Amino acid sequence: MIDYFESHTRGGALGTFYGVEFIASFAGAPIGGFLAERLGYTSVFYVTGASMATAFLVAFMSRGLREVSVRTRRYTRISVRETLNGLKNWDLLATCAASLSITIIMQGVISTIFPIYLHDFLKISVGLIGIIVGVRAVSLCLATVSCGRLSDKVGRKPVIFTGIFIEGFCLYLYTLVGSFELMLLLAFVEGLGAGMVSVTLLTLMSEQVAPEYIGGAVGLYRTFMDIGAIIGPILIIMIQTTFDTYACFLFGAALLVTNVPTLLTVRERKP
Repeated sequence: MIDYFESHTRGGALGTFYGVEFIASFAGAPIGGFLAERLGYTSVFYVTGASMATAFLVAFMSRGLREVSVRTRRYTRISVRETLNGLKNWDLLATCAASLSITIIMQGVISTIFPIYLHDFLKISVGLIGIIVGVRAVSLCLATVSCGRLSDKVGRKPVIFTGIFIEGFCLYLYTLVGSFELMLLLAFVEGLGAGMVSVTLLTLMSEQVAPEYIGGAVGLYRTFMDIGAIIGPILIIMIQTTFDTYACFLFGAALLVTNVPTLLTVRERKP
Protein backbone atom coordinates (compact mmCIF):
# COMPACT_ATOMS: atom_id res chain seq x y z
CA MET A 1 0.00 0.00 0.00
CA ILE A 2 2.67 2.51 0.98
CA ASP A 3 4.90 1.51 -1.95
CA TYR A 4 2.13 2.30 -4.42
CA PHE A 5 1.96 6.04 -3.66
CA GLU A 6 4.53 8.81 -3.72
CA SER A 7 5.07 11.06 -0.72
CA HIS A 8 2.89 13.92 -1.96
CA THR A 9 -0.19 11.68 -2.29
CA ARG A 10 0.53 9.11 0.43
CA GLY A 11 -1.45 10.85 3.18
CA GLY A 12 -4.67 10.89 1.19
CA ALA A 13 -4.18 7.29 0.10
CA LEU A 14 -3.56 6.01 3.63
CA GLY A 15 -6.47 8.09 4.92
CA THR A 16 -8.83 6.52 2.40
CA PHE A 17 -7.46 3.04 3.11
CA TYR A 18 -7.88 3.26 6.88
CA GLY A 19 -11.18 5.09 6.57
CA VAL A 20 -12.61 2.18 4.59
CA GLU A 21 -11.08 -0.24 7.10
CA PHE A 22 -12.72 1.57 10.02
CA ILE A 23 -16.08 1.62 8.26
CA ALA A 24 -15.85 -2.10 7.54
CA SER A 25 -14.89 -2.91 11.14
CA PHE A 26 -17.87 -0.96 12.47
CA ALA A 27 -20.31 -2.34 9.91
CA GLY A 28 -19.14 -5.94 10.22
CA ALA A 29 -20.76 -6.66 13.59
CA PRO A 30 -24.32 -5.53 12.75
CA ILE A 31 -24.19 -7.12 9.30
CA GLY A 32 -22.97 -10.40 10.79
CA GLY A 33 -25.68 -10.29 13.42
CA PHE A 34 -28.36 -9.67 10.81
CA LEU A 35 -27.15 -12.56 8.65
CA ALA A 36 -26.96 -14.91 11.62
CA GLU A 37 -30.49 -14.02 12.71
CA ARG A 38 -32.08 -14.27 9.28
CA LEU A 39 -30.05 -16.95 7.51
CA GLY A 40 -28.28 -18.83 10.29
CA TYR A 41 -24.81 -18.71 11.77
CA THR A 42 -23.15 -20.63 8.93
CA SER A 43 -24.23 -17.95 6.45
CA VAL A 44 -21.84 -15.50 8.12
CA PHE A 45 -18.87 -17.73 7.24
CA TYR A 46 -20.08 -18.24 3.67
CA VAL A 47 -20.53 -14.51 3.07
CA THR A 48 -17.17 -13.74 4.69
CA GLY A 49 -15.42 -16.36 2.58
CA ALA A 50 -17.03 -15.06 -0.60
CA SER A 51 -16.02 -11.50 0.27
CA MET A 52 -12.43 -12.53 0.92
CA ALA A 53 -12.29 -14.52 -2.32
CA THR A 54 -13.61 -11.53 -4.27
CA ALA A 55 -11.06 -9.23 -2.67
CA PHE A 56 -8.29 -11.72 -3.48
CA LEU A 57 -9.31 -11.88 -7.13
CA VAL A 58 -9.44 -8.11 -7.40
CA ALA A 59 -5.98 -7.77 -5.84
CA PHE A 60 -4.56 -10.66 -7.89
CA MET A 61 -5.79 -9.17 -11.16
CA SER A 62 -4.79 -5.63 -10.30
CA ARG A 63 -2.29 -4.31 -12.83
CA GLY A 64 -1.15 -1.59 -10.46
CA LEU A 65 -0.30 -4.05 -7.68
CA ARG A 66 1.71 -6.17 -10.10
CA GLU A 67 3.69 -3.11 -11.15
CA VAL A 68 4.44 -2.33 -7.51
CA SER A 69 5.55 -5.92 -6.92
CA VAL A 70 7.97 -5.73 -9.84
CA ARG A 71 9.27 -2.34 -8.74
CA THR A 72 9.92 -3.41 -5.15
CA ARG A 73 11.76 -6.62 -6.11
CA ARG A 74 14.87 -4.57 -6.87
CA TYR A 75 15.25 -3.81 -3.17
CA THR A 76 17.61 -5.97 -1.16
CA ARG A 77 16.12 -8.34 1.37
CA ILE A 78 16.33 -6.85 4.86
CA SER A 79 17.13 -9.08 7.83
CA VAL A 80 15.45 -8.91 11.22
CA ARG A 81 18.64 -7.45 12.71
CA GLU A 82 18.65 -4.68 10.13
CA THR A 83 15.00 -3.99 10.88
CA LEU A 84 15.71 -3.69 14.60
CA ASN A 85 18.52 -1.30 13.76
CA GLY A 86 15.74 1.06 12.77
CA LEU A 87 15.42 1.82 16.49
CA LYS A 88 18.66 3.76 16.11
CA ASN A 89 16.80 6.10 13.78
CA TRP A 90 15.55 8.82 16.14
CA ASP A 91 12.82 10.03 13.80
CA LEU A 92 11.44 6.51 13.40
CA LEU A 93 11.68 5.85 17.13
CA ALA A 94 9.84 9.09 17.95
CA THR A 95 6.91 8.23 15.67
CA CYS A 96 6.79 4.67 17.05
CA ALA A 97 6.74 6.02 20.63
CA ALA A 98 3.87 8.32 19.67
CA SER A 99 1.95 5.37 18.25
CA LEU A 100 2.51 3.55 21.56
CA SER A 101 0.96 6.48 23.45
CA ILE A 102 -1.99 6.73 21.09
CA THR A 103 -2.76 3.02 21.42
CA ILE A 104 -2.54 3.17 25.22
CA ILE A 105 -5.13 5.96 25.18
CA MET A 106 -7.33 4.21 22.62
CA GLN A 107 -7.35 0.81 24.31
CA GLY A 108 -6.97 1.90 27.92
CA VAL A 109 -8.91 5.15 28.25
CA ILE A 110 -11.44 5.14 25.39
CA SER A 111 -12.21 1.43 25.02
CA THR A 112 -11.93 0.43 28.70
CA ILE A 113 -12.62 3.35 31.03
CA PHE A 114 -14.80 5.61 28.91
CA PRO A 115 -17.90 3.34 28.74
CA ILE A 116 -17.62 2.58 32.46
CA TYR A 117 -17.36 6.27 33.22
CA LEU A 118 -20.45 7.06 31.14
CA HIS A 119 -22.53 4.32 32.73
CA ASP A 120 -21.42 4.28 36.37
CA PHE A 121 -20.57 7.93 36.97
CA LEU A 122 -22.79 9.87 34.57
CA LYS A 123 -25.65 7.32 34.71
CA ILE A 124 -26.06 7.27 30.94
CA SER A 125 -27.98 4.28 29.63
CA VAL A 126 -26.34 1.57 27.56
CA GLY A 127 -28.30 2.58 24.47
CA LEU A 128 -27.17 6.19 24.69
CA ILE A 129 -23.59 5.06 25.31
CA GLY A 130 -23.81 3.15 22.04
CA ILE A 131 -24.86 6.35 20.29
CA ILE A 132 -21.94 8.29 21.80
CA VAL A 133 -19.45 5.62 20.80
CA GLY A 134 -21.00 5.40 17.33
CA VAL A 135 -20.81 9.16 16.78
CA ARG A 136 -17.17 9.13 17.83
CA ALA A 137 -16.51 6.31 15.37
CA VAL A 138 -18.13 8.29 12.54
CA SER A 139 -16.02 11.37 13.26
CA LEU A 140 -12.90 9.17 13.46
CA CYS A 141 -13.61 7.82 9.98
CA LEU A 142 -14.29 11.30 8.59
CA ALA A 143 -11.04 12.67 9.98
CA THR A 144 -9.06 9.65 8.78
CA VAL A 145 -10.25 10.07 5.20
CA SER A 146 -9.98 13.87 5.01
CA CYS A 147 -6.94 14.68 7.13
CA GLY A 148 -4.57 12.35 5.34
CA ARG A 149 -5.21 14.35 2.18
CA LEU A 150 -4.96 17.58 4.17
CA SER A 151 -1.51 16.59 5.40
CA ASP A 152 -0.40 16.22 1.77
CA LYS A 153 -1.14 19.92 1.32
CA VAL A 154 -0.14 21.60 4.60
CA GLY A 155 2.39 19.10 6.00
CA ARG A 156 2.29 16.18 8.42
CA LYS A 157 3.29 17.83 11.69
CA PRO A 158 0.76 20.70 11.64
CA VAL A 159 -2.06 18.16 11.29
CA ILE A 160 -0.60 15.89 13.99
CA PHE A 161 -0.13 18.71 16.50
CA THR A 162 -3.63 20.04 15.83
CA GLY A 163 -5.04 16.56 16.41
CA ILE A 164 -3.04 16.14 19.62
CA PHE A 165 -4.36 19.44 20.95
CA ILE A 166 -7.96 18.60 20.06
CA GLU A 167 -7.88 15.07 21.48
CA GLY A 168 -5.92 16.03 24.61
CA PHE A 169 -8.23 18.96 25.40
CA CYS A 170 -11.30 16.78 24.87
CA LEU A 171 -9.92 14.11 27.21
CA TYR A 172 -9.64 16.79 29.88
CA LEU A 173 -13.15 18.09 29.14
CA TYR A 174 -14.57 14.57 29.56
CA THR A 175 -14.03 15.05 33.31
CA LEU A 176 -16.09 18.26 33.33
CA VAL A 177 -19.09 17.41 31.12
CA GLY A 178 -22.09 15.67 32.64
CA SER A 179 -24.95 15.78 30.12
CA PHE A 180 -25.58 13.38 27.25
CA GLU A 181 -25.86 16.16 24.65
CA LEU A 182 -22.54 17.77 25.55
CA MET A 183 -20.85 14.39 25.82
CA LEU A 184 -22.12 13.51 22.35
CA LEU A 185 -20.65 16.71 20.90
CA LEU A 186 -17.41 16.22 22.78
CA ALA A 187 -17.05 12.62 21.58
CA PHE A 188 -17.50 13.78 17.98
CA VAL A 189 -14.76 16.41 18.33
CA GLU A 190 -12.43 14.02 20.17
CA GLY A 191 -12.87 11.46 17.41
CA LEU A 192 -11.81 14.06 14.87
CA GLY A 193 -8.62 14.72 16.82
CA ALA A 194 -7.86 11.01 17.15
CA GLY A 195 -8.36 10.46 13.42
CA MET A 196 -6.10 13.38 12.55
CA VAL A 197 -3.26 11.99 14.63
CA SER A 198 -3.51 8.30 13.74
CA VAL A 199 -3.43 8.45 9.95
CA THR A 200 -0.99 11.36 9.67
CA LEU A 201 1.46 9.85 12.14
CA LEU A 202 1.63 6.65 10.09
CA THR A 203 2.27 8.69 6.95
CA LEU A 204 5.02 10.66 8.70
CA MET A 205 6.61 7.42 9.89
CA SER A 206 6.75 6.02 6.35
CA GLU A 207 8.85 8.99 5.25
CA GLN A 208 11.59 8.46 7.84
CA VAL A 209 13.26 5.49 6.14
CA ALA A 210 14.48 4.52 2.69
CA PRO A 211 11.95 2.67 0.49
CA GLU A 212 13.61 -0.71 1.03
CA TYR A 213 13.17 -0.34 4.80
CA ILE A 214 9.48 0.64 4.80
CA GLY A 215 8.27 -2.90 5.44
CA GLY A 216 10.44 -3.29 8.52
CA ALA A 217 9.55 0.22 9.71
CA VAL A 218 5.84 -0.54 9.48
CA GLY A 219 6.47 -3.77 11.39
CA LEU A 220 8.19 -1.84 14.20
CA TYR A 221 5.41 0.74 14.21
CA ARG A 222 2.72 -1.92 14.52
CA THR A 223 4.74 -3.72 17.21
CA PHE A 224 4.68 -0.58 19.34
CA MET A 225 0.93 -0.40 18.74
CA ASP A 226 0.51 -4.02 19.84
CA ILE A 227 2.51 -3.32 23.00
CA GLY A 228 0.25 -0.36 23.70
CA ALA A 229 -2.83 -2.51 23.19
CA ILE A 230 -1.52 -4.99 25.78
CA ILE A 231 -0.34 -2.61 28.49
CA GLY A 232 -2.94 0.11 27.89
CA PRO A 233 -5.92 -1.43 29.73
CA ILE A 234 -3.68 -2.77 32.51
CA LEU A 235 -1.97 0.57 33.07
CA ILE A 236 -5.17 2.61 32.99
CA ILE A 237 -6.97 0.26 35.39
CA MET A 238 -4.01 0.56 37.77
CA ILE A 239 -4.32 4.34 37.60
CA GLN A 240 -8.05 4.11 38.29
CA THR A 241 -7.66 1.85 41.31
CA THR A 242 -4.76 3.91 42.70
CA PHE A 243 -6.32 7.34 42.14
CA ASP A 244 -9.75 7.68 40.50
CA THR A 245 -11.48 7.57 37.12
CA TYR A 246 -10.82 11.24 36.40
CA ALA A 247 -7.10 10.60 36.70
CA CYS A 248 -7.30 8.21 33.74
CA PHE A 249 -8.49 10.97 31.40
CA LEU A 250 -5.96 13.45 32.76
CA PHE A 251 -3.18 10.89 32.33
CA GLY A 252 -4.26 10.30 28.74
CA ALA A 253 -4.19 14.02 27.97
CA ALA A 254 -0.75 14.41 29.57
CA LEU A 255 0.59 11.36 27.72
CA LEU A 256 -0.47 12.87 24.41
CA VAL A 257 1.22 16.18 25.14
CA THR A 258 4.52 14.52 26.07
CA ASN A 259 4.91 13.47 22.42
CA VAL A 260 4.97 17.06 21.16
CA PRO A 261 8.63 17.84 22.04
CA THR A 262 9.94 14.64 20.43
CA LEU A 263 7.78 14.97 17.31
CA LEU A 264 9.00 18.55 16.88
CA THR A 265 12.47 17.14 16.26
CA VAL A 266 11.28 14.69 13.58
CA ARG A 267 12.29 15.70 10.08
CA GLU A 268 9.43 16.11 7.66
CA ARG A 269 9.91 15.41 3.99
CA LYS A 270 8.44 18.19 1.89
CA PRO A 271 6.47 17.11 -1.21
